Amino acid sequence: MRLPTSKRGVVAFAVAAAGLFFLTREPQTQAAANIKTVTVAEVAKIVADKSGTVFDANSQKQYESGHVPGARHVSFDEMTRENLAVGTDKKVVFYCWNDMCEASHEAAKAASKLGFSDVSVMRAGIQGWKKAGQPVETGAGAS
Repeated sequence: MRLPTSKRGVVAFAVAAAGLFFLTREPQTQAAANIKTVTVAEVAKIVADKSGTVFDANSQKQYESGHVPGARHVSFDEMTRENLAVGTDKKVVFYCWNDMCEASHEAAKAASKLGFSDVSVMRAGIQGWKKAGQPVETGAGAS
């Protein structure tokens, strides 16, 4: 079947665009592949038994308006081992606003690249945490 000239152009463009997308995508590193997803209930347990450190990757203003109790604020684009201030062998969990927010994923990738081996993301974010009826702290906290 031969497509009309205009449809061939559209198909050629779509194929070229798809190829460009796959060629320019950042390859998934082994570190990024090791990032786990955790639920609100799992994070609540981590907070309760103090088995890990939880980081809020939202803006400072959003963090201060409400965060997971004990969570520390971190800027996903300014992460260093020093500002995380926990051992690279310790469990670290990142979250941001909701399941559409990517800041927690970027923070988790950065932590993994810095050598952290037990890295997780709470996809539900602070909105999912609140929706589940979990408590929040307000103010500057342990930033």
